[in-house]
Amino acid sequence: MRVRGDNNPGTFSIEAVPNKPGWCLVRFYENAQEYTEELDETTITGWEYDEYHLEQPTISQEDIPGGFVTTKLSDQQFEDLIVNRKGVTLAKDENGTVKAFALAAGWDYWMQVPIMKRMTEVLPDMPFEGTALDETNTYQYGPVCVDVSVRGTGVFEGIFKASLKQFEDQYPVMVTFINQINGRSYAAHTKKAHMTEIGTFDFNDNHYWMMAIKTR
Repeated sequence: MRVRGDNNPGTFSIEAVPNKPGWCLVRFYENAQEYTEELDETTITGWEYDEYHLEQPTISQEDIPGGFVTTKLSDQQFEDLIVNRKGVTLAKDENGTVKAFALAAGWDYWMQVPIMKRMTEVLPDMPFEGTALDETNTYQYGPVCVDVSVRGTGVFEGIFKASLKQFEDQYPVMVTFINQINGRSYAAHTKKAHMTEIGTFDFNDNHYWMMAIKTR
């Protein structure tokens, strides 16, 4: 269908499907062009484009209790995170096989992800240990994924500490969010990573915990 928006939509976007954990909504955009329109002596400008969408599973229903990730990045976004931001921490076995990874970056990077933008809007209302939080004194950590073969072996704790140390000279506080139906992730980040729940927020009909920890 033909739709209008304020900005050039690019070629595609991916977002979580409200109330459907493990599913994502992929939107495809084509034939984008700028438009100008006069309405009641007001000039309106924006972008007009064709939009198509589909829902697809990102994780099977039986795997949800084991934890899940809903943040999606394009190949170009991953390359930027790896090459320019140095924001990917890896854990490998003796054969060089990646067994876990954690992503982290400042807010200027994450603003391209809608839920992260929402986080910056509610963060000032969630002080941590007497400190007001905003985009200048925090950074966003996650998602983090640990292969099932190494869970419970200390790999999660190790990769968390490594990611925390990576940004300790830039930001005093690390924050992240966890879907309130993702009990495994909440348990890992509170019991093993010792993060503190500082508030809750909603996005796309899903409910999230906001978590924080000092970097040093």
